[in-house]
Parts: sequence; C-alpha cells; structure tokens
Amino acid sequence: MDIKTLRYFLQICEDGSFSKASKSLYISQQGLSKSISNLEKEIGVPLFNRTSSGNQLTEYGEYLKNKASTIVYQFDILTEGIEEIKQKNKKFLNIGVPFGVINALSLDLINEFNKVYPDIILNIKEYTDTKCEEAVLNGDVDLGFAIAHFDKEKFDY
Repeated sequence: MDIKTLRYFLQICEDGSFSKASKSLYISQQGLSKSISNLEKEIGVPLFNRTSSGNQLTEYGEYLKNKASTIVYQFDILTEGIEEIKQKNKKFLNIGVPFGVINALSLDLINEFNKVYPDIILNIKEYTDTKCEEAVLNGDVDLGFAIAHFDKEKFDY
C-alpha cells in the first residue's frame, strides 16, 4: 500500500466510478483497476461491491476511505512543509549581463553550476552595458558582466 494507490482509491470514491477516476488521474482504466485489485489482495478484503449501477463501497472501503483521507492529507502537509524548508534554504544569485552575452555562454556552464550548487538559484537579467553597471552599483544584481570598458575604481573585477 502506498500513497499513490490511496490517492487512486480516493479518486474513485470521489468520482463514483473507475472510468471517471481514470480520466481524472490520466491513467488507463485497466491500470487503475489493476492497482485497486492489488490493494484488495494486499489487505485481503474487497473495497467495492461492483454492480451494474456502479461501485458501492463495502464497510472495509468506507473504513479505508476515512483513514486514507487523513493519511493523504497528512502526507500532503508533510511534503509541503519539506518543500517550504527547501525553498527557504535556497539562495539567489542575481546576475546582470549585457544584451547578447547570455547567448555566448554555454548552457553546460550553467548546468554545471546548478549541479555543484543546487541550493543557489541563478536569476540572470539582461541590460545594456551602462545599465548593467548601474544595476551592480544599485545592488539590483550581485554580479555583473561587462563587454565594454568600465570604471575599475568602482568595481571589483
């Protein structure tokens, strides 16, 4: 039993049928049926009474629905909390580049940076040369590239 299967089960409960749930979940009806069948085998009880008028939850299905709702809700809170912590720990490096320079940089360079520093998000903005200098001086960017000459007394280079 896993979270994905519990989500499948709850979607069937919400939609009232396997065919509607499979469309909501973007999976085949056969795949969904197989997943629920495996769940029923795993726990050793039927979850649905399959009739010509639809699928009715058994008492086991009702019990699982109540418990699964809580489990999936708590799991979502858990994953959202972890994602918030991950985002909080990310750092941003704002880079200013003159127009056209970004095209000259290799994407491999940026990808390698992301591998080495996965917690740093690069925000790259394009400017004219003089606007790039102003952005560095104003603190709008942390790092700037220059093509033309620049005032070496104002910048570390």
